[in-house]
Amino acid sequence: MNNSFAQENQIPNVNFGINDTQPVRCNDCNSEVFQNGVIFRKVSKIVAGTDKDALIPITVPYCVNCMAPLDELLPSELKRKSSLITTGNDPSI
Repeated sequence: MNNSFAQENQIPNVNFGINDTQPVRCNDCNSEVFQNGVIFRKVSKIVAGTDKDALIPITVPYCVNCMAPLDELLPSELKRKSSLITTGNDPSI
């Protein structure tokens, strides 16, 4: 591997190459291209111990083709709600 490429892109010194990896695909449409989005969760001021309610940002990778979240990287507490992330129809709000 070209060391300048590794340094520029902050690739750690590893003992495998790209040919040793497998693509990650969207479960819904099989696309390999993802983008990061952010969802926010609200924490009450009582729980957060602050003067105001707190907003917690959570980075969620999603498929650029069909907008489905990449379940592998979702926090376990949000996996069961992944369809709600896509549609935005969270009944608890």
